[in-house]
Amino acid sequence: MMAAYWPTAAEDPDATPHDIEHGQWTERATKLVFSSTLREAPWGASGSATLVSGDAAAALRQLKQQPGGDMVLLGSASLVRSLIRDGLVDEYRVNVNPVMLGGGMSLFPEMTEPCRLKLEGVQRFASGVVGLHYTAVG
Repeated sequence: MMAAYWPTAAEDPDATPHDIEHGQWTERATKLVFSSTLREAPWGASGSATLVSGDAAAALRQLKQQPGGDMVLLGSASLVRSLIRDGLVDEYRVNVNPVMLGGGMSLFPEMTEPCRLKLEGVQRFASGVVGLHYTAVG
């Protein structure tokens, strides 16, 4: 889904400033696609993303040992949950949207132990969204 939109999003004449900036960022970024069903991970003009089809936690542990910048996970709630369970998430960026749904999926349904977090920052967006930035403690 992301590979179908972001590689060309910045070139769309109707693109928002956010989509232009994010589209350009995704083209420059190193991309990993975690999947147990895909056989390849093509990605726009920048070529393909790297496909990780085995143990996601082991792959991430190895990546965290290498030099480089921060990693961002976009998309998969089930992958996030497994990485949280394995203690591999260092930061949480949670956006609170101004919509009351009255139901929905729990963000952390499998947590059996509390995860202590330290608030690092709050960002208020013009849309009414509030971004919360936490780091894991301990």
